[in-house]
Formats: sequence, C-alpha cells, structure tokens
Amino acid sequence: MEFPLRSKFPFLMDWRKVLEELGISPGELLTGELKEQVERRLRGESIPYTNYRYPERTFLAFLILLAGVDDDQLRNEILPKEVSMFVSAIKSSEELIQLMRGLGLEAELSHEKRNNAEFDVILVQLIPYLTETSKFRDELLSLRSLQVRKGVVRLDQPVASKLIEHLIRERISSLINDIRKEMGGSSIHSISKNERFPPCIIEVNSKDQLNEIEASALGTFLANVNLWSEAERVLRAYSELQTKIGSGRYIIYSCKRMKELGLCVNDCGTENPLQYYFSQRMRRGSEGRHSRSQGSP
Repeated sequence: MEFPLRSKFPFLMDWRKVLEELGISPGELLTGELKEQVERRLRGESIPYTNYRYPERTFLAFLILLAGVDDDQLRNEILPKEVSMFVSAIKSSEELIQLMRGLGLEAELSHEKRNNAEFDVILVQLIPYLTETSKFRDELLSLRSLQVRKGVVRLDQPVASKLIEHLIRERISSLINDIRKEMGGSSIHSISKNERFPPCIIEVNSKDQLNEIEASALGTFLANVNLWSEAERVLRAYSELQTKIGSGRYIIYSCKRMKELGLCVNDCGTENPLQYYFSQRMRRGSEGRHSRSQGSP
C-alpha cells in the first residue's frame, strides 16, 4: 500500500498549520487517544506512523511531549530510535530524492550502468552539499572519500543514507526546539516519565507547597537525574539549599531517613529513591531489548 510522503515521514509537515487547522494550542493536542499513543512510544513502542489513524497529528503530539519533558537525556535516548525508523522506511532512490528536497537539499537521481551492473547515484551541487554537511562532522560525508565532477558531488547509497539520517535528525531537533519556544519553555509532566520516579518523589512532586525538607528531597533527586531546571524551580525559595545541591554537596536521603521524615509512602525494597529510579530505567531498557529480539526473524 502506498502512503502519502507526509504520512510516512510526518517531519515534513508544517506543524503550525496543523495546529491552526485544528484550532488548538500545542498542549491541547495531548489528550485522549493521541496522548495514550505517544506515551506508549515514550515507553519504547516503535511502529510506523502510517499505522496510526492520524500520522501527522500523532507525530506532532509526540514532538510536543518531547518538547515539554524537561529531560535532555530522555530526548537523546529517543531521537536516534525515531530517526533510525524513518531511515529504514525509505524504500527507493526516488523516495530518498523526494526526502532530500523536502528537507531543503536539492538533489537529482542518475541511473547508471557499469560493467553490466545498474546502480543509482545521488547528485548534489557542491556548495549546497558543503553547507549542509559542515554541520554534521561525519567523516563518511567528507569530500576526501567522494567523487566530485564539474561541481557536482556523487553519492552512492550508503553515503546518501547517512546524509539523509543527519538531515532527518536535524529537522526533528529543529521542530522540537521551535515547539519549546512556542510553549514558552513550559514543562509537561507526563505520566510516562514519572513512572520511573519512586512513589515518594511522585507524592512530594504533586504538592503545591513544599517545606524545606520536602524541597531538599525533591530538589536533590531531580538534580541527580539531570532535571536541573526543575530542581532550580523547586529550590527557588531556598537559595542556600540550591547552592549546596548545585555544587554537589548534598546527598539524597536514604529510604530509612525518608521514613523517619514521614516522606515514604510505599515499601519499594530499595535503599534510596535513586536506586529505584535507575532500576526502573534498567528494567525498561531490558524489556525494550527483549521486545525487539522477540520480533526479530
């Protein structure tokens, strides 16, 4: 079955136009079925967007979720998987050319024959090629290993695939940054992200007002999982505490101490909240690898 290019590769869409046609803001898209779908992707589900009823809306909802989650490490884990899925979905040289053009790089396709073997070569003008590839610092794209004839760079399939991989990643990263600006830097506290948080931290994080002990427990935890801006928000009222945690001079409470302070809400069988968090990360990573191996031939 043939799908429209934007359904198969929804990063080509004009995301502002999609929201304008729906008459909603970015945050309002994250509801109901779309929210459930993108949270499953956040947990490791990887299926083509053409499997969804609304490919562009689903992809946009996923970008909004990534833009709103204040966790660079999480984004850096997920982005390569999304890019890899899109690259593997390219089924022909003609489709590759369409994608390059859609991503702003003019390219031509040359069907050639040598020693009775037919093959495709992607042709890109030298200056636009240098302009794009200078951003990526990938030795495979260096002119030293490529043919250049009369101001035209000739790319075989492996090199063209690596180039499109970089172009797709750059486009998705740009979309996420644009959406973050549109949202004014506001965070979306997704259930999926908090599934890795221990119950005590989720409980403290749900409170509107925190005392110094609660702020210390929550702020130290957030700083240790690289959610610095969230930690700063929590510790805004406690400048001395913020300085100590920011300089790494504050250790997270143990579970025993959390119980003594009345902050423990469940017996998790761990020694401190960070142990719970990282054990959840390892378990989810193991489940994702097991799921992929089960689906392999």
